[in-house]
Amino acid sequence: MTIAEIHGKISHTWSNLSDQMEDLLTSDVFGACRYVRPETLLLPFLRGAKTVDGIALATSLDTPVEHAYYRFWPWLVSCEPDVLIALEDSSRRFYLVLVEAKYFSAKSSSVLGACRRE
Repeated sequence: MTIAEIHGKISHTWSNLSDQMEDLLTSDVFGACRYVRPETLLLPFLRGAKTVDGIALATSLDTPVEHAYYRFWPWLVSCEPDVLIALEDSSRRFYLVLVEAKYFSAKSSSVLGACRRE
């Protein structure tokens, strides 16, 4: 059983197939990341990511990441990102990364705006 199934993201009727594919993709990719050290899979993947403001995520991490904690489809005040990842560095500082996976669908500016830090 996948993380997406455990969280009730995959329906048996396959209604809204594109959303289900995004949830399955999220579940498979980030579920696998949980089982290896962050520098093996997660950090190389995130090095290509940018913040909502277009800044390379890698420039924000100035010390080695010791641990990564994953929370799938958490409800945050007014939005539900696909994954919340808390990265803990060697100085015991935390960085939060919100992931909204897309699979052949347009970027949702309403989700970005709702989750964006003011």
